[in-house]
Amino acid sequence: TQYWESNNACTHNLMSLSVKNNVKKIIYLSSTSYYGAEDNISLIYPLKKSSPTLSMVAEQQNINTNSDNVYYSISKVIGEQIIAAYSITGLIQSYILRIWPVREPGIFAPYNSDIPIHVDIRNVLQAIGLCIELNSKKMYHVYNVTDMIETVDISDTINILGYNPI
Repeated sequence: TQYWESNNACTHNLMSLSVKNNVKKIIYLSSTSYYGAEDNISLIYPLKKSSPTLSMVAEQQNINTNSDNVYYSISKVIGEQIIAAYSITGLIQSYILRIWPVREPGIFAPYNSDIPIHVDIRNVLQAIGLCIELNSKKMYHVYNVTDMIETVDISDTINILGYNPI
């Protein structure tokens, strides 16, 4: 599908070229789709970095969503795994930011959900800036970035990255 090309083949090419050109750090903007945060998929809140992905819960739930959402979600997981492979093997330092839906202030329910999830674009920019400035020896980092602390565990984003949502 189109998602394989953009989220996986292009991510692999980007990582390969980054290593070849001695790039030291990459910041990858992922999304809530990593968790399968799409229509009709039950998630357990608060979401944590260790929460199961769509493919992990597929057998346990009667997944009823369109195939584009499924392909997109799985492609986000694979994309992050490609980056992890380059980082865990010591080739390049990576920061993966799982960005929640960017919405206007006051609009908190994407995907026709009653769960309030939102991120202000200023918070996304703050998290990117913090990743740029962070001097860490750790090669692989993953952070959730959202405004709504009640539905998403962003404790690592606050404690390690120094994130302070608006």
